[in-house]
Amino acid sequence: MLPLLAVLLIAPLAAQTFAAGHADIVLANPTGQGSANIPATIYYPAAAPGPGVPLLPRAGGYRVLVFLHGLNVLGSGYGALGTRFAQNGYVVVLGNTAPSSAVLQVQDGIATFAALAQANGQPGLLQGALDLARVGLAGHSMGGATTTGVLAANPGYRCGFCFAPGVAPSAGQVTVPMAVCHGAGDSFLNWQTFGLPLYQNLTAVQQLRSFHLMNADCTHGNVAGFVQVTQVDREVFDATSEVALGFFDCFLGGDAAGLERVIGTQARSEPRLQQLDCEVRAPQHWSVGRPGLGQSFTLRIAAEPGPVGLFTAASQGSWSTPFGSALLDPASLVVVATGATANDRLWSLPVSVPADPTLVGLAVLTQGLGFVPPSALRTTGLVTTVVEP
Repeated sequence: MLPLLAVLLIAPLAAQTFAAGHADIVLANPTGQGSANIPATIYYPAAAPGPGVPLLPRAGGYRVLVFLHGLNVLGSGYGALGTRFAQNGYVVVLGNTAPSSAVLQVQDGIATFAALAQANGQPGLLQGALDLARVGLAGHSMGGATTTGVLAANPGYRCGFCFAPGVAPSAGQVTVPMAVCHGAGDSFLNWQTFGLPLYQNLTAVQQLRSFHLMNADCTHGNVAGFVQVTQVDREVFDATSEVALGFFDCFLGGDAAGLERVIGTQARSEPRLQQLDCEVRAPQHWSVGRPGLGQSFTLRIAAEPGPVGLFTAASQGSWSTPFGSALLDPASLVVVATGATANDRLWSLPVSVPADPTLVGLAVLTQGLGFVPPSALRTTGLVTTVVEP
């Protein structure tokens, strides 16, 4: 059993849900490239749902998702996506430019980052509302393809997500983490011709790339929530948006536990998932489950197939190793367990918590090592798991 260490820390805040407000705005383009002005539909956390309601203030601003629409439609048609992400603490910018021009959509997608930075500093709906260090990009269909074009000349986006993308010649130039989600029921853009090759061409990506093929219930329209006519449409979008939320929670929110919904056991247990491919280019470490008294939780490491190790210590530290930064106190460092990841790229350690009330509020600090090609072990981030009642 993993030892429970006497380090009193404040437990992380529980995930918060919000009402989703929305509004149509026009962003001034300060770059000189693309459209002079960038109209957009914005979804955001609010005290009550509805159009034009005040944005709920947040110190430091919210994570931001910029979204690029499909061919001959506008971002305003993706209200289901905007609502879902706003309810989970994101400001969502659904671009309403370039309905039929991929070239212009790339230019506007690049310019939107600077336009948001400008809006964040000026009086208006978005003033002070955006955390510009945590901005991600996603797109559907034409917008899924142009997502890679924007990220090839990345002005500051941290990661990207492609729903049922078209031809994406710039995929090989993208370096930020990327995920691709496509459906076997897509009769407009076949996943074998478009989505899978895009994933395979993401050769320069750092940290993680993943490909999610959903079953035949997943069509070109419902994969990104654009079509929400039937109960199946809604259930499909529940599944695909769960993957997207986990991905952005990890790479924008700094919560590696989001990967449980992307490449973890939770993701793999989704009934509509038909195929999952991934490559872990920087090992990831997270905790799954509630660490309550008399219960158990699981410590997880994601890495390429090869050796892994898990370590704990009485306190944090910071020192350099041949494997990357160590974040645990070297004087009290203990090897918890070693093992190996297989082709699913996951290694798990169940941890039992004794039914001892004196342990409530104590914390377990853990850091892992995982394998990355061609032949290196690299450190993960630090995980703090606080014992609950």
